[in-house]
Amino acid sequence: VVSRVDCIYFLVLKNPVSVFIFLFFFFAFFFFFFFFKQKTAYEIYQCDWSSDVCSSDLVDEVYAATDGFVQAEAWSPDGAAIVLSGGNVLLVLHLESQRVDTVSNQTGFADFSPDGRWLAYTSSETGRVEVYVTSYPELAGKQQVSVNGGRLPLWSAESGELFFLNGDTLMASTISTGNRFDWTAPRPLFVRPDLATLDFGFSVSADGQRFLYPAHNPDAPAREIHVVLNWLEELRGRAAR
Repeated sequence: VVSRVDCIYFLVLKNPVSVFIFLFFFFAFFFFFFFFKQKTAYEIYQCDWSSDVCSSDLVDEVYAATDGFVQAEAWSPDGAAIVLSGGNVLLVLHLESQRVDTVSNQTGFADFSPDGRWLAYTSSETGRVEVYVTSYPELAGKQQVSVNGGRLPLWSAESGELFFLNGDTLMASTISTGNRFDWTAPRPLFVRPDLATLDFGFSVSADGQRFLYPAHNPDAPAREIHVVLNWLEELRGRAAR
């Protein structure tokens, strides 16, 4: 009885031609992915190089504005725009018109309000990272929500609150987004040491009562990392047997 694993082992490790073909396509894939498919976060999420939705001129404009590093921050609720950050610049990319608007310099994370009329983001334009809210799509009437620092803003879907971090503390501000933007003074909800080093955001339930974020488990067993050196030589040695 020959198992599927045995067949793969024979084709890949016992046949030199198969080894060459395998390595050729393996390295060709990664070369193509890293050098041709990672220019903008928008392309990774939505389109490819052959797409007429994402023109080459648009790609070049975004790529140049962000110094070659682009990260997707948020989609508008209607899916018509995406916020991109990179090179300390926050951009709004409008998909249909292919227009690129600059929200702010010296900025980072961003999130759309559930109704799509407001954009919360962080900026260090005052010398300290704070949370701001501006109207969308006008990008006008900027308001500073945080007081003594803030980062990683996140809207709740139903509770009418805007959450953000200040050091190791999760803060909340009650928001009113009618004809004008109104908010209450931010209040602390809880303190967790892991929040101080949180870099990639967190999630909140629709009612604003539960939060999800990565945390360190002091009781978790230590993990081991196994490093294989000269693995290509070992592969060639097995193929020659």
